[in-house]
Amino acid sequence: MEFVILGLLLLRDLTQYEIKSILERKVSPFYSASLGSIQAALKKLESGGHADRQEVVQGGRRKLVYAISDEGKRHFLDWMKADVPP
Repeated sequence: MEFVILGLLLLRDLTQYEIKSILERKVSPFYSASLGSIQAALKKLESGGHADRQEVVQGGRRKLVYAISDEGKRHFLDWMKADVPP
């Protein structure tokens, strides 16, 4: 889950609800992600230094927006370049 989210954050900064929406529209026939599993993955990425969180207010509502960090970009690209285990 973490690498899927990092891949999405490479494209643009997203809220957890935007991540869930994208996964439902694009990946749901193959994989179902609950909001809880997305929150857990984001927490893990943030604590590992792979993602950053910023609080913003849009339309009077507080939102947490996640962005990939430089370390997260390196981590994702290293994973993409790694050999696939047998």
